[in-house]
Amino acid sequence: MKRILIGACVLVAAMSSCKKDETSTSTPLSAKSKTINALMANSWKPDSTVYLVGTEKMVELPEECAKDDYIEFKADGQQLLNYGANKCEPTEPATRSLTYKVNTAGDSLTIVSAPMEFAYKIQNLGSGKLILHGATDEGTETMYLSKK
Repeated sequence: MKRILIGACVLVAAMSSCKKDETSTSTPLSAKSKTINALMANSWKPDSTVYLVGTEKMVELPEECAKDDYIEFKADGQQLLNYGANKCEPTEPATRSLTYKVNTAGDSLTIVSAPMEFAYKIQNLGSGKLILHGATDEGTETMYLSKK
């Protein structure tokens, strides 16, 4: 008899939890929202950029004066470039704001520096790494960034 009662309690608990889930008002995050949240979760510092032009590969590392630079993504679609205390040019501003967009699938990022737009495929966004890959007029570029 106890076994039947326990089974009935488990069944009632399972049914009530299912019913609760059906009436839940929380909506799962879209792929776009998940990507934006992941971008906003960290400040990102550039590690390197790899350019591929034909068969020629060139790796660009940040200059000494730019090693304290980092990028922040804001909820309002603004990307804030922070140039840090070390300046490459004496007239360099402390920050610069650009606009960014994430596509519906959450796998592409477009940076808007009017009148130009730069589109990147998000190759990795996790474990403190952000890898963006895009086309240039001459070939491709892959940017590697890490959590600040």
